[in-house]
Amino acid sequence: MKDSQAFNLLNQFLAINTYDEKKKYDLILVLGNAIAETGLIAYQLYKTGHAYHFMIAGGKGHTTDILINTIKEKYDIKDITKRSEAELFKYLIEENYGVDNTILLEKESTNCGENIQFAFKLLKKEDIIVKNILLVHDPLIQRRIDATARHYAPHINFDNYRCFLPVVENIGFELKNNIWGLWSKERYISLLLGEMKRVIDDKDGYGPNGKQYIEHVEVPQKILAAYRYIFFRYGKYQRK
Repeated sequence: MKDSQAFNLLNQFLAINTYDEKKKYDLILVLGNAIAETGLIAYQLYKTGHAYHFMIAGGKGHTTDILINTIKEKYDIKDITKRSEAELFKYLIEENYGVDNTILLEKESTNCGENIQFAFKLLKKEDIIVKNILLVHDPLIQRRIDATARHYAPHINFDNYRCFLPVVENIGFELKNNIWGLWSKERYISLLLGEMKRVIDDKDGYGPNGKQYIEHVEVPQKILAAYRYIFFRYGKYQRK
């Protein structure tokens, strides 16, 4: 197995996409992350009529500094370090599309579980009833946020929108995606290995047989084989 083949198998597994373009969702829920462009891509769906409501959830977490550094490359924002990820995403959206007071902001959550729980608290506060939600996250975290959402809100129908599919080139190591704020090589590998560790339902994972943060995720044998191969080759980058 080539490195690129193994990486791309894991990319396809983690970056799930169950979006139904014929459906109008009650809510598009964007989870704060380090890739600034995910918020802009998700907002385009909202503005073209694919959802009734649009929310960004995210306070300050381990990706906030990366997001800040990315934004500072293009924009001069006052008090940028004081803003939550939700506020930073909203700033980018309004800089590109204009002011939108319909955007809902959840600014306190610091992890995936809180993203979902606090988002529903805000919906209750705003008296917004939802039956189906379209989730948008960093593509490598999409599989886990889906399992997290189903764990905390089993009564809701969740779909997943993959903003882009990460693709590793065959020659050498290079992500071919032209996405603003894309991961560095080291962060990409660290994130990918860390996400696989979390979704595998064993004592070290986040599923029912581990920390019980997410619903069970079925991982095919070919995906497990690709993970073991990449871990053997690049395990030093493993995210804790």
